[in-house]
Amino acid sequence: MLFSAYIRKMFKLSYVPTSQELIDKAFRRGSKRAKAMKARKYLPRDQKLEKAEESRISSVKDITSGTLREIVREFPSYEKLPGFYRRLLDLKIGKDDYKRTLASLEWCSKQIDKLSKESLQKLKNVAKEKKRHGEIRKISKAFLGRVSSLLKRISKDMEKLREIKSLLEEFPYISEDFTIVVAGYPNVGKSSFVRSLTKSKLEVANYPFTTKQILVGRAKLNSRKIQLIDTPGILDREMSRRNKIELEAILAIEELANVILFLIDPFSSLDSQLNLLKEILENFSARVGVAINKIDLLQDSAIEDLKKKLEKELKPYLATKRVIFIEKISAIREEDAKNLIKKILDF
Repeated sequence: MLFSAYIRKMFKLSYVPTSQELIDKAFRRGSKRAKAMKARKYLPRDQKLEKAEESRISSVKDITSGTLREIVREFPSYEKLPGFYRRLLDLKIGKDDYKRTLASLEWCSKQIDKLSKESLQKLKNVAKEKKRHGEIRKISKAFLGRVSSLLKRISKDMEKLREIKSLLEEFPYISEDFTIVVAGYPNVGKSSFVRSLTKSKLEVANYPFTTKQILVGRAKLNSRKIQLIDTPGILDREMSRRNKIELEAILAIEELANVILFLIDPFSSLDSQLNLLKEILENFSARVGVAINKIDLLQDSAIEDLKKKLEKELKPYLATKRVIFIEKISAIREEDAKNLIKKILDF
């Protein structure tokens, strides 16, 4: 639950204002508070200006420093992110840039707090002087000028954080449930398999560095929650055909998969499919289950011949349990899909 709550929060970040928007908001609020204080009849006339400027300074500090502090608090800590999201953030944004941007806002917040404290103390010090009104205005004006300068100094970081917010919200939402990543060549039946288990309730999410989307489905089997990820256009062709950045993004899937289920299409080139399967076995540490799909369209003898070929080709991986089984299914049959999931969970 803590994982889910933390990650869901990443997709619901509050609005990040520009530096100028924050300055305008804070100064308007400060002016309003100052005017309200001056309008109070119970205050002696010689104290109204002092109290009004105290109120202005405190209000501007609360809005600016408070907003910056809340923004930093809302954005996820890099160290607390699960491995999958850390890898995506590294690729899309960069760990150092991300941490530096948040640190810049935190620094500015602390500087405003310090400046506010110093300015309020100066107001108290001049309160005892007879001709203090000019000095009070000078202290308040200097405070506002410094706050404005500080916020303008981090304006690029504020803009950067607005971009980061949009990027984070594009990341796919993945829960902490037991996860099966379904892989295989196009049209092998990956989506049919996932849909048969999830009653077609799938979430569509963009995947960084590709023009593709991943399909996330959730099911419950024997009281156990399972997450299934269909990867059209991602784990469906040889990795040698990917550029470096795209490859890194694909390899981030390793952080998600408890098991990779590789579907074999008996009507497509077996050699090509085996090449992709072996690349997955070499590049991912997750266990891999293999299933021959579309058996409802084949004769039993053809199915058995294909299974024997696979067992021969994958013998080293079967011996070391990198491949945990080779099964036969029809992905459109819910019973076949459920039995295959049970077999995965038994390992």
